[in-house]
Amino acid sequence: MKNEVDSEPNRLGPDDAAEVLDLISTGYEPHVLAGSVYSSDKALAYLRDVICDNDNHFYGYFLGNELACVIHLKILEEWIHLNHIVTVDHYKGRGFASAMMSFVLRIANSYNKSVSLDVDSENGTVKSWYASFGFMDVDSEKKQLLTSDGHECDFLKKVSLDDNGPWSSYGVDFGRLQIDNFGLEIPVGLVSPCTFNINSAFLREGVADYILTQNRGCSIVAHGPDSLSDSEFFKKEWVAYRMVRKV
Repeated sequence: MKNEVDSEPNRLGPDDAAEVLDLISTGYEPHVLAGSVYSSDKALAYLRDVICDNDNHFYGYFLGNELACVIHLKILEEWIHLNHIVTVDHYKGRGFASAMMSFVLRIANSYNKSVSLDVDSENGTVKSWYASFGFMDVDSEKKQLLTSDGHECDFLKKVSLDDNGPWSSYGVDFGRLQIDNFGLEIPVGLVSPCTFNINSAFLREGVADYILTQNRGCSIVAHGPDSLSDSEFFKKEWVAYRMVRKV
């Protein structure tokens, strides 16, 4: 299969899922994907299931048999969300991403819908590139990554899980974590094998350190304004910006 950059990209299917996962996994810094389904050990099963359903649209440009650039669009009721646009490193600068973005905007115009996307604060060049297509900041969220070393993570036994339906088969669960030493029961998201998604408001005053001390080998992706930089397990802080191009 072969595409030229001035042609329409190909709609991708389950047979492309492994190559799409490899491109997404290597196309972002690890902290960006931490706590998402793409950091799950069952991410490939997720991709194979959603890659060609009615709401999720994956498109790619190929050079020869190599996937050079991929996008993932989620068609929502009121707008379109651009989950990913990733180009293989050695094909960057050849116009694939720009051609993809033009394609996205043509789809948006055909649906008469606005387009949203999320971008990491550390990727200022890409953020400016999105702005050149008419995307504007509408919201932001601080995120922090905390990680403990080791191989003793067994956190699923410590969480009361909700009924999460199909997400459980993709290594993603939601529930409540009981922390008896602090008299707390806090809502958490879980990504297999060992990542917690938790609002930073629940992690102050030593709670984060206690969780990671008890669950060696686990990570926490904290969402929200409360700073956790004094934690011994603190690794990184960044801001995720939501940008929108209105119809």
